[in-house]
Amino acid sequence: MTEGFIGFYLDWKELAEQTMKTEVENPSRREGGYAGIAVTGMGGSGIVGDVIQVLGWEHLSIPVIVVKDFNIPKFVGKEWLVLSISYSGNTLETLSTVKEAMERGCDLAAISSGGKLEELAHEHGITYVKVESGRVPRASMPALLVGALKLLEVKGVKLPGLSSKGLEALGRTDDALKEAADLADGLLGRIPVFVSDTKHYPLAVRGKNEFNENTKIVSKVEILPEWGHNDIVGWEKWLGPLTAIVFELGGNDRLMKFAADYLKESGVPVKEVVMDESLNYVDRVLYYSLVIGLASLKVAGERGVDPSITKSIVKYKSFLKSWKGRPGEA
Repeated sequence: MTEGFIGFYLDWKELAEQTMKTEVENPSRREGGYAGIAVTGMGGSGIVGDVIQVLGWEHLSIPVIVVKDFNIPKFVGKEWLVLSISYSGNTLETLSTVKEAMERGCDLAAISSGGKLEELAHEHGITYVKVESGRVPRASMPALLVGALKLLEVKGVKLPGLSSKGLEALGRTDDALKEAADLADGLLGRIPVFVSDTKHYPLAVRGKNEFNENTKIVSKVEILPEWGHNDIVGWEKWLGPLTAIVFELGGNDRLMKFAADYLKESGVPVKEVVMDESLNYVDRVLYYSLVIGLASLKVAGERGVDPSITKSIVKYKSFLKSWKGRPGEA
């Protein structure tokens, strides 16, 4: 059941390269720049906002917020850029934020593979990138992230992107498959707990999401240093079949090494993902997202589940379409 689906991960290098060449439609920018950036999106599309937010912390002098909801915050107004990401182009929460942003006079940019979001972009002249269709959002991460960074650059917001070294890493599928097999080994029948520092929290969330959707397993995320003020105590008398997956930057990441050693001392099975320090941030996020995705597919195969089917998400979206209330109402 995973054989055909795995192809949507092994072509990430080509997908990224294709998106790099894609033309940005309706290019424009706000004179005088922006007071802030709001990135809206859900699920496999929304993770891109998490990555951009971390990049913004290090490289921008304006705030970057992530919105995974129906509404944008009240303080987001006409001096803000709202970047909306929906792979299908039909995500109801994201479309709601786009309409609200238009009503407030915000500058907009959008990315999708089609759908209603593409229609709105063409109708209202929204700066837009169209990515390859026929995939699922989680397996389209390189296109969505590269496309989002292209849109920001057109808007005058320059952030570091995928490098040639990162592209090369995405093309090393044999290495990724080996690392994924090592990560997946022994995870069958266990609940994965993804542990990272604040900078790499998108990877931890990505890991949780991949195991949720591909393997149909409940997963957990913990972020340092906050982990050391609450979650750390929970491991003193831990229960359940848990395995901690700890992301470390290189071999001398003292903070994350402390977390891994503490968990081992507590008797918790630990898998350490030691990330290549020579890759830049976007390179690392994409490469290790590839490894995590492939690992989740291996576990899915061992469980005998089809990673392509997410019937519970279909059920939730069906509910949204029939919901007569407004966000926040009972």
